[in-house]
Amino acid sequence: MLAMRSQITSCFVLDAERKKSVPQPIQNRGEIPGRKRGDTGMQQQPTTQAAVSPAQSGEQHAKHKLGPFLCWAVVFADIGTSIYYVPGILYATVGNLAGFFVFLTMIVPILLTFKYVEVTYRFPQGGGVVTVAARALNSWFGALGGMFILVDYFLTAAISSLSGILYLSVVLPAIGPQRAFLGLSITLWITLVILILLGILNWVGVSESAKVSMVGAIIAFFSDIAILVTVFAHISFPQFLALFPKMFSGRTLTPVTVLVGFAGSFLAFSGLESISQLSPVMKLPRRLVGKMALFLVILTVGLTSPLLTMLSTLLLPKEAADPVLSSQLISLLGGHWASLFWCLS
Repeated sequence: MLAMRSQITSCFVLDAERKKSVPQPIQNRGEIPGRKRGDTGMQQQPTTQAAVSPAQSGEQHAKHKLGPFLCWAVVFADIGTSIYYVPGILYATVGNLAGFFVFLTMIVPILLTFKYVEVTYRFPQGGGVVTVAARALNSWFGALGGMFILVDYFLTAAISSLSGILYLSVVLPAIGPQRAFLGLSITLWITLVILILLGILNWVGVSESAKVSMVGAIIAFFSDIAILVTVFAHISFPQFLALFPKMFSGRTLTPVTVLVGFAGSFLAFSGLESISQLSPVMKLPRRLVGKMALFLVILTVGLTSPLLTMLSTLLLPKEAADPVLSSQLISLLGGHWASLFWCLS
């Protein structure tokens, strides 16, 4: 009997433990006091879901994405404004061949655009040459490419800012290099302030930086077009064709000249790497946006940079040879032919 009792007792104990181990029904979990069973509060869910619906969150996220025009503005603000200081630098090394080398080097950016479209599509996280070199070769090559790009960014930003202030000093002589403050010219102080402001602007966000770049890119592009229209309004087509033989007169093409000219003229196209840094904030599809943006870049740069370099160095040789005026060649080109137009009118 004791054995039977112990067996019965053990059976009850095992049965009780088995019931405890059985999970509770799902419908009883998470019940809220004061709410009837079966009342799931579905009447209030549409309001909550509407506030955070994927469509609305996607629209809000898309507002901060960059389309083809803003991507063009960022790249052109970098690459398109290089024309304001490249002709003077090139003329000091290769003379009348400055325009020829810009025409020649134009082939390289055209070929690079096809690769950068693939980079923006295959590496949506951005990184450009850093990511590509690190994935394809080694992390050390990625770091090396990143250091080169970083130096290029700082160098071109500093040169472009200084060149812009020198151009403004033509209209505002008070900010010219002849005035000094604490041992440095006012021009250098203003350039340093501009670099700091550019750093703050990029720290705020890429979208905000792109909108500011759009203003500068539009002004720069239409200024270039206005200068070209003014010049071509005063020279005939035969006179323009006569500039090509003049471009090759007085200097022979040696291997050293080709290397120096190519290196100097590539400054006119530095900044194409910027498109790969924009891939994380591009609108979808990235491949299409990248193609459209780079097509606009090649179209606008190819239309302005080679012609402006050629015309400024061949039509204003004295100013191009001057170490001070050579940094203002494009404005002098527009001012010379515009003043001639006003005198004739």
